[in-house]
Amino acid sequence: MDKSKLKIYGWIPLCMVGSMVAMYFCGIEPLQQIIMPEIEGMYGSSKREFGLLENAQNVLLMIMIGICIKGFKIKPEVLWKVALTGLACFTLLVFLEEIDYGLHYIELIRGVKAEDAVDIRNFHNAAEGRTNTIKQIVDLGMTIFFVVLPFVFRKSENKWIRHFTADRYSVVTLLCAVLVSKTAHFLNDMSWGLIPDNNNTSEFRELFTYYLCMLYYWEVIVKRKWGVTDDGNTEVEVVVGDEEVEA
Repeated sequence: MDKSKLKIYGWIPLCMVGSMVAMYFCGIEPLQQIIMPEIEGMYGSSKREFGLLENAQNVLLMIMIGICIKGFKIKPEVLWKVALTGLACFTLLVFLEEIDYGLHYIELIRGVKAEDAVDIRNFHNAAEGRTNTIKQIVDLGMTIFFVVLPFVFRKSENKWIRHFTADRYSVVTLLCAVLVSKTAHFLNDMSWGLIPDNNNTSEFRELFTYYLCMLYYWEVIVKRKWGVTDDGNTEVEVVVGDEEVEA
């Protein structure tokens, strides 16, 4: 067992998100306000956008964009640059969706009241049930990509597959996400220390999702080595789980 990876994929996200759950459900208002603040007169779902939980997600997304930019500088191949440009644009779109394209900042600065705020603020909340559908698709995709495939392709001899396969320790992050999410929903159902009209426990699980994606970006784009040998063949050095492979 790789203790350093267990720390990165397990203990760090567990302590980070777990402490936020504890702060939110502790019943101590100043601590709760840090996680999901109450702003008088502001549009309901916009209030929490100024809290630590939502902004931690935004920070992770910005780091992911930064990783793509770093990768653009260190990856000489044209195909890599095209892929990284597309990935950076997609991540930027997710970031803009998360911040409602800046609407809540504009409304705060202009002092827009809840009754005058824009109703449709982003794509994922534009239609009833769309957010839940997206979450279900993401959950299925995360399970396949970060749990199933790393073990299916554990001993694959294909260097392309090995380079882009997620680290097997990713399953630890997802297990922590399930544990914290279930705990948060349990506390929510028990109505422990809730702030009225400011309840969105799914955001805790979402923070795990972005954290794991950030680790994947770093692993594949920066950490894993990619080059060309003297005979013109692609050479890849990959660390998947606790096994190091040189192809």
